[in-house]
Amino acid sequence: MSRFLSLLRRFRRGEDGATAVEFALVVIPFVALMFTLIETALVFFTEQALETAVQNSARLILTGQVQAESYGGAVDEKLKRFREDVCAQGPFVLVSVEDCRARVAIDVRTVSGFAAADTSLPVNHRGEIDTSNFIFSPGQAGDIVVVRVALEVPIFIPILNPGLANLANGNRLVMSSAAFRNEPFPQPVGQGT
Repeated sequence: MSRFLSLLRRFRRGEDGATAVEFALVVIPFVALMFTLIETALVFFTEQALETAVQNSARLILTGQVQAESYGGAVDEKLKRFREDVCAQGPFVLVSVEDCRARVAIDVRTVSGFAAADTSLPVNHRGEIDTSNFIFSPGQAGDIVVVRVALEVPIFIPILNPGLANLANGNRLVMSSAAFRNEPFPQPVGQGT
């Protein structure tokens, strides 16, 4: 027993490993904070890239390029090409161009006035993405149009930054929207005045 007490006293007095112990105590919170900051920055950059892509793509609707026959014939063709235009303006940092094409949800609709513009996140009460009422209707010259583009991005370390995820599956839904009145562009052939 005295031998054990002697070792214990010597261990308390020794300072040989103090730096290693202090480093071990500090490195874990430091690395956790570093990863949290990096992931938050990546989400922010993804949101900013999506915002830029939506503003640039919405300009195609504003000027009547999407409504023109040369952009595509059917609504589905126009939506597909508009999706390509949005995703081609990436990279969205956390989402590749291919993932963007698969995940992006686009809602383009005409509204009666700017007060009627819905720019809310399409998330239901269970915390899931709900795009069941999304349509693609870019309107005609002079119409007020609202463009909403939503993109689900992965959160890699949700335990370190629980406020970053806004979906039930632990991912984040980033969205950008634009509301504008279409310019007085020429009506496509076969359309009313």
